[in-house]
Amino acid sequence: YWLTNHVQIKRPTTGLLMYTMATRFCDEIHLYGFWPFAHDPDGKPVKYHYYDTLTYHYTSSA
Repeated sequence: YWLTNHVQIKRPTTGLLMYTMATRFCDEIHLYGFWPFAHDPDGKPVKYHYYDTLTYHYTSSA
């Protein structure tokens, strides 16, 4: 609708809205992925996705 009617509204992202709400309602917030370096303070590489080490078991009945 917005694009076909040439309406361009700049709105904050969902993530920014949720962060803003969390700062209002929570005493403490932990944001995943906001570390600006490639390694943590112990020298270990920082993962970019929380699911990098998860394994998946797929089954199929096809």
